[in-house]
Amino acid sequence: MVFPLTIRTKYTLGVLLVLIMLCLAWLWYQHRTRWVTVTVKNQAFVARLAETSRERTKGLSGTRVMARNEAMLFVFPQSGMHSFWMKDMYFPLDIIWISDDYKIVWIEKQVSPQTYPRSFVSQTPALFVLEISAGLSDEFGFAVGDSVSVEKVVEKK
Repeated sequence: MVFPLTIRTKYTLGVLLVLIMLCLAWLWYQHRTRWVTVTVKNQAFVARLAETSRERTKGLSGTRVMARNEAMLFVFPQSGMHSFWMKDMYFPLDIIWISDDYKIVWIEKQVSPQTYPRSFVSQTPALFVLEISAGLSDEFGFAVGDSVSVEKVVEKK
C-alpha cells in the first residue's frame, strides 16, 4: 500500500534533510585538523593549529610522540599573558611565546611532563604560542626577538 506524500510532508522532509546535511558539515569542520608552516631562523615546522578554546585547552595532552619537524601553534583571540602546563604530556617541550608582530618574546626550554601542575607564562604579552620538541630552540639558536613566519594553511585528516 502506497501513501501519497502531501506537499507539507515533502517540505518537512526536505527541511529535515538540509538540517542533517548542515549538522554533518559542521561536525566535519569541527573535527578537521588545520596545519600551517611556521618558520623561525630558516627552520620550518609543520604545526597543528589550536584556535578554539577547546583545542587550546587540550593542546598536545595525550599525544604520545611528535616528529622533530612537527609543532603545535596556539592562536589566541588577543594578546595576553597566556599560561601553559604539561597536563597529560608524555614528552618534554620548548614553549615559545610570539607577539602579534611575529617576534619571539619568551622561551621556556626543556619543560618536562613532571613539572605539572606548575604553569609557565611569558613575561611579555603574546598572541601565539609555539610548542616544539624539547632542545630544538637551543639546537637552532632561537632567541627572544627572532622573527617568525606563519604560512601555507593546509588540511590533513
